[in-house]
Amino acid sequence: MDLTKKNISIVGFGKSGKAIAEVLSKFDNNIFISDSKDESAFTDLLKNFDRGNIRMEFGKNTAEIYEGKDLIILSPGVSIYNDVVQTALSKGVKVTGEIEIAYKLANSPIIGVTGTNGKSTTASLTHCLITYCGKKSILAGNIGIPLSYEIVNHPETDFITAEISSFQLETINNFKPFIGIITNITPDHTDRHITFSNYVKAKRRLFENQGENDFAVLNYDDENVRRIADGLKAKKYWFSVQSKTDCGFYFKDGKYFKSENDKAIVLPDAALSNLPGIHNCQNILAALCVCDILKLDLEQAAKATAFYKPLSHRMEFAGSIKGVDFYDDSKGTNPGAVVAAIENFVRPTALIAGGKNKGMNFEFLSEIIAKNTVFLAAIGESGKEIAELCRKNGMTNAVYFGTEFEKAIRAAYESVKKLKGRVLLSPAGASFDMFKSAEHRGDEFKRIVKKMEAEIN
Repeated sequence: MDLTKKNISIVGFGKSGKAIAEVLSKFDNNIFISDSKDESAFTDLLKNFDRGNIRMEFGKNTAEIYEGKDLIILSPGVSIYNDVVQTALSKGVKVTGEIEIAYKLANSPIIGVTGTNGKSTTASLTHCLITYCGKKSILAGNIGIPLSYEIVNHPETDFITAEISSFQLETINNFKPFIGIITNITPDHTDRHITFSNYVKAKRRLFENQGENDFAVLNYDDENVRRIADGLKAKKYWFSVQSKTDCGFYFKDGKYFKSENDKAIVLPDAALSNLPGIHNCQNILAALCVCDILKLDLEQAAKATAFYKPLSHRMEFAGSIKGVDFYDDSKGTNPGAVVAAIENFVRPTALIAGGKNKGMNFEFLSEIIAKNTVFLAAIGESGKEIAELCRKNGMTNAVYFGTEFEKAIRAAYESVKKLKGRVLLSPAGASFDMFKSAEHRGDEFKRIVKKMEAEIN
């Protein structure tokens, strides 16, 4: 793909659109940016954006997107099923995504991480272990830093660690990671992919261009992952917390094992406390698989987990009041993530859940909530449905608070105060019904907890 002196449209501004526009403008391309949102939605991004010869339209997507264009690049938030995109495809205009361009520009092996849950933690943990072992790595992608921008600005890195979403995988052509990791697959984003089958197919695309000299790191405990492994050309590494793997790593009796010769890798206690829960054991195993493939020092890699700091809004400790701990899992935006968060601890849990529904079915989640929590403070667009389902499953302490976020937090605290339990924000939905983003929701949760600490402690 020649990226010089082309007529290119970028559909969707945002971080990704801005980054790819800045990158491609360096190659003497004629760039047109289109976003259906009003220009006022991008005030902060436009402050530091040199438009130069870049033409832009906001509040609409016109035919100029495809007329006379050699290439259209979609931002992750823009569906391949968008009417204008489908028209462009029917006219023979090539459509791709930002990570495809990043792949074209990359000079270093890419470690691509996808999955429904745990992909941000696994990507950042892998990056941490690689750098601790003395190699240069950049961390980018769906984690919040556009991949193309980081690649252009760090050309001398040894490895590129990238979190990649199903939205991004929709638009790849030749993109191929040297190592592809899939953490798990549970229902999510059916509002975008329409069916669970389409979602699974999008995730599987991470491996479709790999060859026999590439690697696929796969979660053996996940039936959907095992199913998509059939037919992969890459060499398979498995990780498991339930059984011994043939090639890869597994967790048993508090220790991490490499399958080859049953070699034990014992992690420091500090690592386990920094990354609580069995799902984080899976994340660690996946990262260790990568280190083994890259022939890094496994003992050094194991030690590095003790220095890894959990990401914000992903089971992040948010404070403590009179023996009650608060955890911010605002990034838990689907039922699978919430189930993992609930099962993370044995202490009595008051759950705060609810948000914008992404087409999810909450039947199974409500069973888990009713069985494993002592109080549900339901909020937002989907909160009422979740609370009603929990009551049907025999839960008497399921209360809907609408948009009264602080009231919900305080009620959750009161419910576990005498039990010395924990308050967990893990919404099972997107944030846009009440907040600007998942980060905003988590930040508000932490702000209110700090306010309560000052009042009560």
